Amino acid sequence: MSDQPTYYTLEDVSEMFGLTGTYYLRSNLGRLPHIRIARQVRFTPEHVEEIARIHQQAPTASATTANTFGRRTRGGAA
Repeated sequence: MSDQPTYYTLEDVSEMFGLTGTYYLRSNLGRLPHIRIARQVRFTPEHVEEIARIHQQAPTASATTANTFGRRTRGGAA
């Protein structure tokens, strides 16, 4: 076992989140946790978890209670 820390590249993290390319990550580096080593950007597993937390969205009240109060849907059914 190696005691060296794990670092992920922009490409690795983009793939983890199912992004096509690294544009989103590059353009948001000022708001996302990361490490810059010389000119290289790297992410730790903790950074990846934090990025997921930053983008996590809780369901809205309207999404969780939709059509539970007899409201009509577009098709006309209750």
